Amino acid sequence: MDGAESIRSMLTDCDNPVAAIKSFQETHRFSTPVVESAIPLLDLLGRPRHEFHMSVLTKFTETLSAKVKEFNAEQKGKLLSEIIFLAHIQPVQQLLKELLSVLKPVPGNLLELLASNPKAYACCPIHTKREIWEQRSDLFCEEVNTILERYMDEKETAVLSADAGAQDAAHFFEIAPRTRRQHSCLTQLVDMVASSQNLYSVLCSLLRTLFGQSGIAHYCTVRMDVLMALHETQHMLVRQDPCHKLTWCLDACVREHKIDEKRIKEISTLISQQDVDGDMAMATHQPHVLHLLCTSLVSLLGDMAKQCKLPRESSNLKVLLRLINRSLMALKMFQSESFTEPPLEFDVIHRHMAVLVNVCSDMDGIAIYTTLMAETGTADESFHSALVQPLPASFTKVLTKHPTVLVLTLHLAARTAKRGCSKSLQRLLHCIVAALEEDGVSRHVPSTVWFHFFYELTRLSEVLLAEEVSEELGSLSLAAHVFVNLIIPLCRSNPDCLGYALRLLAFWPLSAKTAVSDQFQDSWLEALQPSATHSACVWKLYRKAFDSAGWPTFYPESD
Repeated sequence: MDGAESIRSMLTDCDNPVAAIKSFQETHRFSTPVVESAIPLLDLLGRPRHEFHMSVLTKFTETLSAKVKEFNAEQKGKLLSEIIFLAHIQPVQQLLKELLSVLKPVPGNLLELLASNPKAYACCPIHTKREIWEQRSDLFCEEVNTILERYMDEKETAVLSADAGAQDAAHFFEIAPRTRRQHSCLTQLVDMVASSQNLYSVLCSLLRTLFGQSGIAHYCTVRMDVLMALHETQHMLVRQDPCHKLTWCLDACVREHKIDEKRIKEISTLISQQDVDGDMAMATHQPHVLHLLCTSLVSLLGDMAKQCKLPRESSNLKVLLRLINRSLMALKMFQSESFTEPPLEFDVIHRHMAVLVNVCSDMDGIAIYTTLMAETGTADESFHSALVQPLPASFTKVLTKHPTVLVLTLHLAARTAKRGCSKSLQRLLHCIVAALEEDGVSRHVPSTVWFHFFYELTRLSEVLLAEEVSEELGSLSLAAHVFVNLIIPLCRSNPDCLGYALRLLAFWPLSAKTAVSDQFQDSWLEALQPSATHSACVWKLYRKAFDSAGWPTFYPESD
């Protein structure tokens, strides 16, 4: 049947439009004498022929749809071959849907016709699309990409929402794994894969490619959550996945919010028995897993400080460090296509971890000093002075060379912020600020680690934010120091952190914003202004942050 484009072309190219229309009507008229004689009467009544034809077609397709289940496979296939080319007509689309819902499997010669016709393809139910995807993985990847784009947008909205308060917003890392897997995008992907080993392999390959190209850790989340969703249904596909056992073990740890002795031994055995590949690296780079690994190790360092133990004495610490090191090197492995686990240097365990243990010990000492001051009103000032001395300059150099130590230092700083230990936070900030002065260092840190770090800074109390930092850091309030010496340089060197910085400013109390405003410089405007590549969430935070701080905003009117 001629379509709209064919009719338009016919009327454009013909010399006699009236004759062309008459010829078209003769070609496509009803061939029954009764209907043929009734058509002129409809013309006299002013009823459009299109309306009459569509009503007849609608009735015809409804009758066929009701009887299509009674047809045998050969009749269904023949009918399908006839109506595929009419998929652009609305009544036929419903018939096509009814037919495809009962035709299993679709003959192979018709699958390509369905795939090449967008209207017909859109009418296909999920089981028919799976048959098409087995032959046309490019169509499968197109649909998956659409779903993944929506998933990434929703993840960004969740961590950069300008509507929820800092204290009331559900924390990104506190979502239970099973709740996370109920996301509509993930359930849709699982339904698309179903029991097809081929489609599962294509999906995993696509996720590896996207992660390697973008470095976005949420692709690791999708990879692991699809695997675990299939695991929960006891699907056979998971048994053939080489990273199934490691993913299951790590997921159980995230679910329990801890990594106990038993789990550490299981993980240690698994990573010792299997070679590193792309999926194994993605399993450890998943944001919730990396967060748990870092917080567990920082907690372990705190326990060692209380027990007066050295890092080299702990086998658990070595396993956790190995996992974190593998996680942080995951993207580099993909980009270099060399899946070799980099060894941990001797000094990382024996020297650098010892510095962090000392920081934890000093933090406990400061807490004791504060308690004594509150109870007795007197305490040894020399003892307190020793606890708040700046960390050695050599440790700053360590942060620039070892991403693992830098990430753990950020997590320890977040922990001190959460505990409200201002002096210890200042000591760590001093080293972090100095380390970030070197180009490219901030990009060694995954964006979700920066999110966690800024999240805890957002929750600092108004009293702590107003506290004056030590003389080594300059005569500024803690809020002003964080913004002037940390956030502004960080946003200049790593635009991916801009959203977290703007969220920090948006939700800080007014007194902290005032302290920051007192140090305001025009050069900040450029550093804190989003670019065209930033999302609408970042632009919304930009307006909220600058308006609440009373700073001038510059952004396109269209935004």
